Amino acid sequence: MKIRILKSNEVRHIDNSTGEALISAGLAERAGADDRVASVLPKPGAAGVVQPKWEVVEHAGTERTFLALKMTVLHQTYIYSGAPDEINDRSFGRPVEQIPEEILAEYRRQYRANPALRDQYSKYTGIPGETNCPENEKAGHEKKNWDDAIRNGSVPRAQR
Repeated sequence: MKIRILKSNEVRHIDNSTGEALISAGLAERAGADDRVASVLPKPGAAGVVQPKWEVVEHAGTERTFLALKMTVLHQTYIYSGAPDEINDRSFGRPVEQIPEEILAEYRRQYRANPALRDQYSKYTGIPGETNCPENEKAGHEKKNWDDAIRNGSVPRAQR
């Protein structure tokens, strides 16, 4: 810190704590610009709330492209694909009311207009309400084989 001693009119560079003590005692005053470093931390309450960015996209999945509602917050992306009427508070971890209405309307419009981009998992889970899902049939056959093997006293070897 740079101070000017009042009695001798001498200008000196001294450490901050000594300079502050001399200034508070009335023996010196600040000279020149203040070279103290301002705090780079934001003041409490100065930071704003981060708003998510919403968009309707055709997301390229592992096997095919599907329609999705995408939310980006900071550097994290969350994707929902499914019926527009099934979006709930757990879809994005926030109330549905926070999704902009124009984005929801666009998602509903594209969902109705593009049946080929719907239901990304329907091939794995079957149609909702159907009992003849391929995964259920496969699991049923596997369970039957294990039950038969145990009943006969031999457990089948694990497939590799």
